[in-house]
Amino acid sequence: MTASQIKIADAYNIPSNGPEIGLGEELVSHVVHATDKHDIAVLKPSIDKMKINISGLGAIKHSDAENGYEYWKCVYGLALDALKDNSYDNVKRARIARYKIGMAVDLPDDAGSFTMGLNPYKVTDPAATLEFNPSHFDLTSVPKIAAFWAGIAGDQISFPKLMWSATCSRIDIAFDLLNLRLADLIVHRENLWKVTSFGSYGEGTETLRYYRNSGYLTNFAVKQVKKEKRADVIVYDKRAEQMAHGLTPKFGGLEHTRIEFQVDRKGGKLRTLHSMKFPKKDWFFRRIVSEDAPFDLDRWRLFLDSARFRGYSGAEALLTPDERAQLPTKGNAAFPDDLLVEAMWEHWHDALIRAHVVPLLAWANKEPKDFKF
Repeated sequence: MTASQIKIADAYNIPSNGPEIGLGEELVSHVVHATDKHDIAVLKPSIDKMKINISGLGAIKHSDAENGYEYWKCVYGLALDALKDNSYDNVKRARIARYKIGMAVDLPDDAGSFTMGLNPYKVTDPAATLEFNPSHFDLTSVPKIAAFWAGIAGDQISFPKLMWSATCSRIDIAFDLLNLRLADLIVHRENLWKVTSFGSYGEGTETLRYYRNSGYLTNFAVKQVKKEKRADVIVYDKRAEQMAHGLTPKFGGLEHTRIEFQVDRKGGKLRTLHSMKFPKKDWFFRRIVSEDAPFDLDRWRLFLDSARFRGYSGAEALLTPDERAQLPTKGNAAFPDDLLVEAMWEHWHDALIRAHVVPLLAWANKEPKDFKF
């Protein structure tokens, strides 16, 4: 039985309304009809990166290990020996921030890869950390990570048992817009601190990074302390990125803009990942493409481009009084409703399944004493 497809015509192909490209219905959240000749496909959410931190609390108590210190000391020693002896052809040394031992691991049979840090410089950091992109995983990937752990760290405590107290401190969640150029997307948030732009002069802006705040901490003892700060939202040309890496664009000639939320969950337990809330909150993502503009089209596009970098309020201050009076309100065709809607988050469980990380969540929701291995 052939899976149902949604047909999208390439709106940027000249002449307009170019060849149709079929998209699997299971990938699409909803389709936005921008104009009579321009449909935008908004895909279901997907997971781009995950970071898991391991302490072993709980699992160590239900093992034969003397204590946590002795257990991890043994694990670190075994890992170092494996690296020194070149015991694994698929493992390379890697520099992992905050950790003394770092390795990059390619899983067998092209089942993806991950990096692992062991033995933190600070005792307050997790004993081990793993980072990976599950979009490259298959059904065998997570079991292969568990098997690798058994080989590198011994079988005193199995990898599934360690997931009980593991945290998912970082997760990047992607929303893909097909048939919409980056230049035709406006990102807006009140009180936005900064927007940075990266790209080549020849090809235009390809990546935009949005920061809600500066990342500075203040207290009475220290006037100002800079902490590590990642962008809260990244928007970029996914199709251009794929071609830059020598890959065939996944969706052919369709423009492919990716919105990526970089969510810091701090001490968020891995086992609670399924109940994570919609990360969009007070961000707005709207299209420029529409049938009409509230005032001169060139001036309207300049306003939206300015809003992309200055923020909405800063761009509004540059308009004439007449133009400000004509600015569209929510629901106006020239300034359409948000492309990312709450109903999309109904597909979050599907995203976990497609990322092949459900076994991790199953292990994390099972107490170590209940495991038979």
